[in-house]
Amino acid sequence: MDTTKLNESENKVIDFIKSVEAEKKNIQNEKDFNNSIEVKLRVMNKEKDKLKKDLIDGTLSNIFVKSVPLSDDYKVAYNNELKDYFGNFIQNRYNKDVNTYVTEVNSKKKSPFVGKLLEAAGEKAEEVFKDKALNIDDIKTDELVFNSPEDTSKKIDIIGKDLEVDEISDIINNNVKETAISEITRAKKEKERLKEVEAELAKDINIDSEEKIEEALELRDMTGKDYTPTLFEGVMIGSTNKINSLVNSGQLGNVNIYGTLAEYGKFTEAVGTPEELAFIESIKEYTCLSMLKALKLETFNIDYVNNLANEYAYTVK
Repeated sequence: MDTTKLNESENKVIDFIKSVEAEKKNIQNEKDFNNSIEVKLRVMNKEKDKLKKDLIDGTLSNIFVKSVPLSDDYKVAYNNELKDYFGNFIQNRYNKDVNTYVTEVNSKKKSPFVGKLLEAAGEKAEEVFKDKALNIDDIKTDELVFNSPEDTSKKIDIIGKDLEVDEISDIINNNVKETAISEITRAKKEKERLKEVEAELAKDINIDSEEKIEEALELRDMTGKDYTPTLFEGVMIGSTNKINSLVNSGQLGNVNIYGTLAEYGKFTEAVGTPEELAFIESIKEYTCLSMLKALKLETFNIDYVNNLANEYAYTVK
């Protein structure tokens, strides 16, 4: 018998057994590490912070969806888009997620609502993990992961009720709607006035050059020089530019608006025109701005509003 080959086989078997035992030991060590108090606390704190953020995001999202004065059919059809709209607005405008933004706002102590929201979200998150924290030794790490959209939604509703979100949303909704209707009325009057002036100038035999037309319009304060739009008008100009850009690039398909503009005097039931889509976009954007004002997330003085209006109207995005 060749003892050399036998010894080699035995060594291979022994090495294999050792490798299996080593792997088992590594797996056990990894399990022990993952279930250590240190790791459990780290996971629990991470999950607690995530839940708090979800409660903050969800509450502000609910305020926006309730506030935006568009039809229920429209809100159902575009529910996911609307739920994300305020968060995207904050991200695009301030280059921050909602949680970071409201935390910074709260540090300035200028929004009582935000202070209450952060406190309520923190308390609800603490409640979820209170028993788990007390029994941390007996709980597996995997059991600390919080994944219950239904429970999160219930907590958002409770926070909303405590903070009177429905009442706040009704105020914002009415203000946005009244502003939009007022702007429609103002725009119609301006068009009518322009037609009247054009007819008047057409009959005036002394108005026989572009220069004289310009002078006549200037006397009537209708040249548009040094003109600052209203905030809603500025938003509308920006939204129109945005929609037109999508139309010109072929990126805008058919968008059903579900008759959402009926209360604004526009009765399209199905596919909206570019003008109607721009108006809807303006309603959404203006609702976000109204939330910033109503919740005192930003200070809306005359200079701030004028700068916003000009930014929307004349900044290419």
